[in-house]
Amino acid sequence: MSRLLLFVLFTLLTSTATVYAQSTGDKSEVEKAKSERAEKIKADREKKKEEMKKNAEKKKEQMEKNKAKAAEAKAKAKERKEKEKKEAEESEAAASDDDKNAKSSEADMKKSEDGDESASEKAKDQMDKAKEKADKVKEKAEKVARLIGNQSSEPIPPDAIKTIRSNGTYAKVQGK
Repeated sequence: MSRLLLFVLFTLLTSTATVYAQSTGDKSEVEKAKSERAEKIKADREKKKEEMKKNAEKKKEQMEKNKAKAAEAKAKAKERKEKEKKEAEESEAAASDDDKNAKSSEADMKKSEDGDESASEKAKDQMDKAKEKADKVKEKAEKVARLIGNQSSEPIPPDAIKTIRSNGTYAKVQGK
């Protein structure tokens, strides 16, 4: 607003000086007023150019910051994916160990049916260990399910855990 007011005042003064100079016949005053006006316009243009350069630099800096943030987010996502893959591999290994233990405990159970009490106790211990490992697999499966977006509080059904342990579905789903 103040620029506009100054411009209007300057124009009026210049016009008045021009009319006065023309009426008195002094052309040097007219030329002087014109050159002052031209210098004022030139100075205003220079200020606008500098402001535009500053704005361009600010935008460039902001773009660089945004690129850095995007690269950081991408690295975090990659790290998270690798972590999930590692957990899936660990769960698959635990599931295969559980299967081996379950089979050996079944064999021991058959032996115990023949009347061998110590074999029966061993089989019972192995069954308990297999159950503990199955619980661990269940916990890990629930954790991974939450990581990939399962928000329900319902536990994973036992049949699903059994399927995960038996055929490695868990690792196949996580690997892709």
